[in-house]
Amino acid sequence: MPDFLSVLLEFLRFGAIAFGGGIALISEMNRVLVVENAWLSPRVFIDGFALGQFVPGPNMLSVVFYGYRTFGVTGALAAWLGMFTPGAVLSILASSVWARVRDAPWAQAIRAALLPIGFGLSAGGVLTLAQASFQGISSVILAGLLGYLVYSRRLSLIAAVFVGGAIGAGLSLFA
Repeated sequence: MPDFLSVLLEFLRFGAIAFGGGIALISEMNRVLVVENAWLSPRVFIDGFALGQFVPGPNMLSVVFYGYRTFGVTGALAAWLGMFTPGAVLSILASSVWARVRDAPWAQAIRAALLPIGFGLSAGGVLTLAQASFQGISSVILAGLLGYLVYSRRLSLIAAVFVGGAIGAGLSLFA
């Protein structure tokens, strides 16, 4: 079982590389928490991510759940501190100087370089979630159908989540 410092250091690293938002970290978090350290099972990892998306607040509140499942209340605190401290410190530092440097060519180059990095990391996160979530052809078809309805028929995302959850629960009862 990991200790407070191990959990804190892993989540500090996650928080320091969180370019592109929380979804961009999913692949790396899965690799470290599930595959390498076996702190979480794949199902617990996905459930934690879903829970983090469901509750109000930052979309990466799932890290509190991960920390709690890994090392109890102190693990939850370590994961929360580790995940959000680097971004908070960087935001404070960046906001204090950004107004003076935002038009500099090097600042524009950094901003332009971070966009594809964030996109690639986010795409990796989506792929990781898809691999863990799709439990057969029926879930792939359901996701495709709901994606089509959201995109082309303007089905609200909230309705898609509830419809998909209801259909998925019904399918799991009969599988």
